[in-house]
Amino acid sequence: MHSKITSDSPGKRDWYGQAVQRVEDEARRLKASVDAAALMLKTAAEQHRDGADLPDVIGRLVAEGGRTTRRSSATAFAAFEAAVTSYRSQVVTALVDQHDMTYTEIARLIGVSRQMVARLHRMDDLDVTQGCDHRLP
Repeated sequence: MHSKITSDSPGKRDWYGQAVQRVEDEARRLKASVDAAALMLKTAAEQHRDGADLPDVIGRLVAEGGRTTRRSSATAFAAFEAAVTSYRSQVVTALVDQHDMTYTEIARLIGVSRQMVARLHRMDDLDVTQGCDHRLP
């Protein structure tokens, strides 16, 4: 998670690599989760193609944890989005606090509105992990 970055913060340059690493880690988890779901569905499609009745195919999917697999993909996607939003928030905070950039300058730089920059700058870890707007550009 992140906190305000100041010139005297320990590891003030390392925060960026850590934020990127978190995005990479969540992307790998998301890929693994989606791959598992796709494999389950591919297997079900092969069973159906080979003549299994659809109710039997669906029953097997459920019995083999299909619902849990689907939910884990949704959870992994939310974690990935939270990591990206946290990264964006940390970048905006650094641009404001360390580089004295205005919201307008940052908005032009990253291609979003000044209002979005303000939201990202005010965002804390609780916002990022519990209810941030996952439609952020």
